[in-house]
Amino acid sequence: MRRPLFIGIVNALVPGLGYLLIKERIGFGTLVLFGTALAALLLFVEPGYGTSFFLAVTPLGKTLEIAASISLVLAFGYDAYRLAADKPELSRQIVSRSRAVQTDAVS
Repeated sequence: MRRPLFIGIVNALVPGLGYLLIKERIGFGTLVLFGTALAALLLFVEPGYGTSFFLAVTPLGKTLEIAASISLVLAFGYDAYRLAADKPELSRQIVSRSRAVQTDAVS
């Protein structure tokens, strides 16, 4: 797996984390990660929030909300991928650190 691809996938799954891993756009990445954490927390705190995550009530509205959400996830992943592709030495360090942690956890 190419290292920028790894960073892109991480940033798509946990928006903001990819920026922090490659030490680019740290302020932006922190705010996005914080907002993502708050949204995830809201799922546990607000009763019924998980069942009605999207606000639209019509099928077209729900479709547009889902498309917008997917578009945002892909945008964050692609942006972090492009940043990591410009800094291959940093993304290699991150992947090797994560492998070392996995090896230590297995031992």
